[in-house]
Order: sequence, then structure tokens, then C-alpha cells
Amino acid sequence: MREYGGWPAAEVKGFQGMLRRALYPLLSPPSRWNGNVDLTQIAALLSVAVFNEDGALFRAALRRLDVRTPAYCPGPPGAVKRP
Repeated sequence: MREYGGWPAAEVKGFQGMLRRALYPLLSPPSRWNGNVDLTQIAALLSVAVFNEDGALFRAALRRLDVRTPAYCPGPPGAVKRP
């Protein structure tokens, strides 16, 4: 979408800023609800990070996913190996 010729670069920058200012603060604190809410927040954070080309945010979202993974991959302790 960033390279779509019908979307002026200034508007893309404005949209990226809106994602950072308006959406990110709502998504950054982990949800206190069930895990599905947190997983959708993580997916949205990953999307914001990709669109904004923000490697630090992408890595932070992956770390958050890594914390949540054991709740979705049941098994004996150590069944989910981390690199």
C-alpha cells in the first residue's frame, strides 16, 4: 500500500503517524481479558509495525507473542522450544 501510486506520500506519512499516535497506545498494554483479545492486539501490533517499517515494534510484538504461546500450545513443560 505504501507504494500505491494513488496514495500521496504525505498521506501515507500521516496515516503512519495516526497508527503510532492513536492505535499503538491502545494496543501496547497487554489485555487483561482472555487470550484471544491479546492475540488480536498482537496481530494488530505486527500489522502496524510492518506498515510503519518499525523493526523495534515488530520485535516487541513477537516477544509478546512468545510470552502468550505456552497458553495456546499445551504440553509438558519444555514442549515448546525457544530458539
